[in-house]
Amino acid sequence: MVAKLPMNVIRAVNAGAAVSLCAWLVEIDGKQIAAFGLRVDDDPQQPCLLYGPCRSAEEVEDLRALLMRESFPLQIHNEIFLPVLHADCVAVPQLSRPVLDLLLRGGDWPAVEGRQLRERALDVIQTSLGRDASPDAAIRAHCAQPLIFARTQSLKSYVPGSGLVHLDDKDEGNELERLTFQAFEFLCPLGAFHQPQVEDGGKLRELCDVLAVSRIREHEDEGIFIVQSKVASEWPEGLARSTTRRAASIKKNIVSAISQIKGAVKRLRAGDLIFRAGGTRIEVDPPLPELTEVIEPLNLRERANKVGNGIVLVSDMHEGVDWAEVARELLDASRSTKYFFHVLDLRELQRLVTHSGGRPAVLEVYLMKRWELMVQHRSAFLRSRFLPQVH
Repeated sequence: MVAKLPMNVIRAVNAGAAVSLCAWLVEIDGKQIAAFGLRVDDDPQQPCLLYGPCRSAEEVEDLRALLMRESFPLQIHNEIFLPVLHADCVAVPQLSRPVLDLLLRGGDWPAVEGRQLRERALDVIQTSLGRDASPDAAIRAHCAQPLIFARTQSLKSYVPGSGLVHLDDKDEGNELERLTFQAFEFLCPLGAFHQPQVEDGGKLRELCDVLAVSRIREHEDEGIFIVQSKVASEWPEGLARSTTRRAASIKKNIVSAISQIKGAVKRLRAGDLIFRAGGTRIEVDPPLPELTEVIEPLNLRERANKVGNGIVLVSDMHEGVDWAEVARELLDASRSTKYFFHVLDLRELQRLVTHSGGRPAVLEVYLMKRWELMVQHRSAFLRSRFLPQVH
């Protein structure tokens, strides 16, 4: 089995958080939809649950075979599809009987034409997960099979320009920054900078974690992306914190990051000189004569004085955080800077960047839509869902 989980959740698994294989059988308009996923109890009161539907009869058959096994290998990838953890899992098939009994009967499993049915089935499952949710007759069966890890192995991946990515890296903050930088480097070639510096009292200090600007604008008003990241510890001592403490810590970090981004906006708009982490000026490009006719100069001060985006990137969009209060903090920052402020995790950022198709202007449109929804719902707890295009 191959699973994709956020890096902080994988760290929680590696630190000993309980993992369960979950499966559902949902009936929509007389059609059966099978879904499955992993639940990670990184926070017993707010566990992480990621799941998706089976898209074909073949995938349903694979799920059926998986639920019947007493052991199987599991490889876990992070948000940018890097394999970081391998585990040999021991399971108890009897605990999956409610779903297995119905799967073994066979059925009509919608394939390509069942996209809308699968989306509706996922909505049913999502609604059923609420604390005060009533049983839904559409869910014909559900199971949660605890997995025992007989053996685990941390895997290492090397990413050009970012270095090694592995679970033994104690500097979680720098790791999140590097993965964030990689996403923006793909989006803004020659316009993304990790840990840019600004002069302060005769010394250089960090301006922000990631600064990104499109070097090939689609329209004149394209702005700038300023990113400040904050992580929640997923080592054993971090897992021991209560839900309340974890949520309070995340909110405190978000408020701190908002303040840092506001400071960065001020320095950029003032035209202060910005340097790479190595000490060279950002606005002096490396000698690449073949690109000078294609890319435009950075002009950081000019770009910063347009409408930009301040992004607080967190490792955990914890449901226990007071997201209404966070939304108010983001709106206050937007009013004072005329920038749009957002809170994302790496999974959400990666999804937005992927669907932007390499176009920073499209990412700005997506971020604007998220900001408008935040204002409308008065909550910063948002997730994007991109539905398949139907031709």
